[in-house]
Amino acid sequence: MMLNDDFILIGCSERTTDYAIRSLKEVLFSKGLVNNIAQINIPADRTCMHIDTLFTMIDYNDIVCYKPTVYDGVSSNVKVFRKNGAEIVYDSVKTFFFHEINPKINFIFSGGGVSPYQEREQWTDGCNMVAIKPGVALTYDRNPKTEEALTDAGYVIMHARNLLIRPQEET
Repeated sequence: MMLNDDFILIGCSERTTDYAIRSLKEVLFSKGLVNNIAQINIPADRTCMHIDTLFTMIDYNDIVCYKPTVYDGVSSNVKVFRKNGAEIVYDSVKTFFFHEINPKINFIFSGGGVSPYQEREQWTDGCNMVAIKPGVALTYDRNPKTEEALTDAGYVIMHARNLLIRPQEET
């Protein structure tokens, strides 16, 4: 996941190993492609297969996330590798974002951050979004509590059927 010109985030879980990330790190740094690589260590569990199932940055100050793993730090941490050889470890994804990316970051919780909705909507990809531009993202329509959390954070929800209407079809 590319966050900005200076950071690439790579999830370390059941499908991407620490060894693979260290190997990729050497290539990326040697070619001068990035200055910082954040290894996001997440549970080796099918529900956490990719980091975008746990969080997506949808605006400069907003991240939609699964609260237990990202905000509370349950079974996760972040190791940052710097091009100059320095390394730093953060005890949670939240702490990483506050210190490295944006101290004003706002976390919007999938499922509203409440059980059992947060677990159910994390499983149905409530955090897995495609950010088209800052403040505009595409997501699935099967996560009503996440949709409520986005509305509460000031986002306007537009369903696909309305987005796809061509101008001549409008009444």
